[in-house]
Amino acid sequence: MTFRALALRNVLGGWRRYAAFLLSSAAAVAIAYLFASFVAHPDVRSGQIIGAAAVGQGLTICLVLIAIFSFFFVLYSSSTFYKTRQKEFGLLQLLGMTPWQIRKLAFLEQMVVAMLAIAAGLGFGALFSKLFYMGIGELLRTGAPIRFLIVWPAALWTAAGFAALFFAVAAASLLGIGRKPVIELLRASRKPKKPPIASAWLSALAVAALGAGYVLAYVSNLRTALLLMMPVTGLVVLGTYFFFTQGSIAALGRLMRRRSFYWNGVRLLALSQLSFRLKDTARMMFSVSVLLAVVFTAIGTVYVFQQDTKEKWLASAPFAFSVEEQGFESRTRVDPEALNALFAKHGIEPELETRTPLLEARAKASLYGDGDSEASLVGESAWNELAAGLGLPRANMEPGSTLFAYPFEDVAGPQDELAGKRIDFALASGTVSLVAGGTIYANATNHGKLLWIVDDADFEAADALAIDEDRTALYGYDWSGWEEDSAFAEEALELVAAEDPRYYVRDRILNFLSFQQFASLTFFIGVFVGALFFFAAGSLLYFKQFTELEEDRQTYRQLLRIGVSPKELRSLIRTQIGAVFGIPFLVGAAHAVFAYKMLGNLLQTSVWASALSVVAVFALLQLLYYVATERSYMRQLGIAEAR
Repeated sequence: MTFRALALRNVLGGWRRYAAFLLSSAAAVAIAYLFASFVAHPDVRSGQIIGAAAVGQGLTICLVLIAIFSFFFVLYSSSTFYKTRQKEFGLLQLLGMTPWQIRKLAFLEQMVVAMLAIAAGLGFGALFSKLFYMGIGELLRTGAPIRFLIVWPAALWTAAGFAALFFAVAAASLLGIGRKPVIELLRASRKPKKPPIASAWLSALAVAALGAGYVLAYVSNLRTALLLMMPVTGLVVLGTYFFFTQGSIAALGRLMRRRSFYWNGVRLLALSQLSFRLKDTARMMFSVSVLLAVVFTAIGTVYVFQQDTKEKWLASAPFAFSVEEQGFESRTRVDPEALNALFAKHGIEPELETRTPLLEARAKASLYGDGDSEASLVGESAWNELAAGLGLPRANMEPGSTLFAYPFEDVAGPQDELAGKRIDFALASGTVSLVAGGTIYANATNHGKLLWIVDDADFEAADALAIDEDRTALYGYDWSGWEEDSAFAEEALELVAAEDPRYYVRDRILNFLSFQQFASLTFFIGVFVGALFFFAAGSLLYFKQFTELEEDRQTYRQLLRIGVSPKELRSLIRTQIGAVFGIPFLVGAAHAVFAYKMLGNLLQTSVWASALSVVAVFALLQLLYYVATERSYMRQLGIAEAR
């Protein structure tokens, strides 16, 4: 039998222990090909797809991240594979193999797995590339779909890059093989394990570091969040490491010292074995929990930012389309008949149509630094009519008073101190003096107007002091489904009179479309990369479970011989696997919760509904991963039928 045939047989015979590693590696290859195929797509490189160049830059950065991640993932997996096969390597040396031949065999096995992962990844990438192009095309609003084709340069780059990565990792991992004496290799699996002992000081350090990190994240605000980000991250990572290496063992030790709890049927075996298992897998569980926290936080942050920015964007532009005309009755900047014809052309029936007369003045109030500020006076009746359509607070004004409608709710400033002050409004022919009744937070225009609501009689008095240049009328239109009417918005801009700047027409359609493309693409890419990291974390847990399969099989056989029933044994295994899958997930989720709190403090908004929905989705995926691992593990042990 040749070395190649032996390597292939070893891989096929131990496919279960290679399965998670193979699938995770294939997923990395598939995602890398999808990203690279878009970057190298002829239509993207030729500039035929608008906005694709910026997307390509983002995908290129993701490719670098995937390469770095894949290197460390493969390196860790390979080194762990070889550590669990020390007895096998010792037997091969007894049969006459030299250390060099064992290294050659292990290298060939690694290359077999690598070629399978690359082939499967490229196959899945090509299979799903059409769906990927459709998603990108929908987000970019390209109209015509992106052509489906196999981008051979991308396939060659991906295959060559991952082949070099697997080759380098395999070569580096072989350095430790064949250096130990045969007797030590054969006894590797029989070495008695020392009882797990936790340091009280390091356990206290874990609690202190995690507590300090959580408190700093909780009390952060708009000014301190960015400054505290690195200290919080450092404290949480430090605390997590000592939590798994020391704190979890100490906590189990306290439970085991409570005899009424510990000496209770199969619980005695479960906690005893779990303490040893946590000791052996502490570093791996630490890595998985941090990786999961990064995934939850990254995807949750992108999703929250997308939702929060969308809400704020809509609040900043209450109308889908609006026109600012000079004069209360003049319609010279945009012909209303032409506008109505354009509405009809695109099948749009405005559900809200408003006309709001304003008087432009100068307010003797320093809202933005020193000096006067621009002001737009609006009558009480006009405001209430506008507020009814937009769902804003109504006003009930007294003669001689004014109410400031401030459009930026999240920005504090002098407007909070206006109540009771007398404000002078300068117009062309005189000044109107009114007492400020306070501030309401409401944006009622697309044009950034600072509105001062006044009594109707005061508005007429101010109008008597104004000239035509001071008089403005805002015409606003809104309708459902405006997101799909970019063609209307582009044509509406062409209706502006040649002598007038286009900023007299404001729409939220085109600007929101640009934002939505960026936000959706960011979330789209983040989900791909985050999913890769998540499944890699699950693969580490799956892989660790099956590397100890033979040792566990012997232990469970002995337990069956001394009277443990198959049902109790199954409960024991479920507890152990559940702890290995559940504890890192819960720790990672806890980290993400405080990261979301910090994000909410930074954005000054509630992020829980959006952020926790991300954690809930990944909780379901983790549960599926656990179920698949538990069933496969039971079959390998031969107790799948036990209930």
